Amino acid sequence: MNNDKYTTKEEIALMRIEIEEAKSNMHNKKLKIIRFIKLFMFLAVFLLLTSTLVSVLLTRYSGATPSIFGYQLYTVQSGSMSPTLPIGSIILSKKTDDAAALKAGDIVTFSLNGAVVTHRIIEVINDNGIKYRTKGDNPDNTADIELLSPDNVKAIFVMKLY
Repeated sequence: MNNDKYTTKEEIALMRIEIEEAKSNMHNKKLKIIRFIKLFMFLAVFLLLTSTLVSVLLTRYSGATPSIFGYQLYTVQSGSMSPTLPIGSIILSKKTDDAAALKAGDIVTFSLNGAVVTHRIIEVINDNGIKYRTKGDNPDNTADIELLSPDNVKAIFVMKLY
């Protein structure tokens, strides 16, 4: 007696349906994982941007210069640095860890009598402590009368954005 069992056409059709459902379930699981990753990334970026915005607004409200990862944005409001930095230029500057280590040629942003100024260091003076002589790049400018102390340096120029 032969014990061979044959699969009927109906059983084959059911198996095909089960295989398609299994494939569909795997596809749906992959889609759910991808959706979860996308949602997680969106929320992470959203929270980062929101916290950065709140930090900048709070810092700005307190009168300080907003800083993100040690970088600050400034707008050039006078022609003292023309043609290097024309009026209206937006510059990116980085807080310096060692303001006493700056050298001639560095462009720095500093506070002077309550104003924020961006000029180039033209001379380093080491007489009873380091001081800097600064000057705007405009050819009509003369060197700044007041020497700059490293304590007044807010940031060092990185690049012009606009």
